[in-house]
Amino acid sequence: MGNNLPDEWKAVMMSINPFIGRVTATKPITLHPMETRTITGFVRKMKNTDAAITEAFEDKHSHSAIVCPRVVTVNNAGKTVRIPVRIFNVTARPIKIKARQSLCQLNEVQV
Repeated sequence: MGNNLPDEWKAVMMSINPFIGRVTATKPITLHPMETRTITGFVRKMKNTDAAITEAFEDKHSHSAIVCPRVVTVNNAGKTVRIPVRIFNVTARPIKIKARQSLCQLNEVQV
């Protein structure tokens, strides 16, 4: 990033905070074709934050389901937090998600 960015763009770039953690499934789940479901995931917090957004992994897809982005609160006490993850199976086949399989990533947002 150069110094020639407008102040508005600098503010946007500063508000994008990196990865908080990977949300994993707490139990095995089967998503039927064209099914949408909210799954409770689990994440170990790496830092203190108030709000985060669930997003699909940028580097790879661990399953064929689409993760619907949602803003969630993660400001509870402790090192771990339960995260509701909304996923949608767009395939014509059932998708099996194993326990402790990664569902999505959690990124910090400033609300």
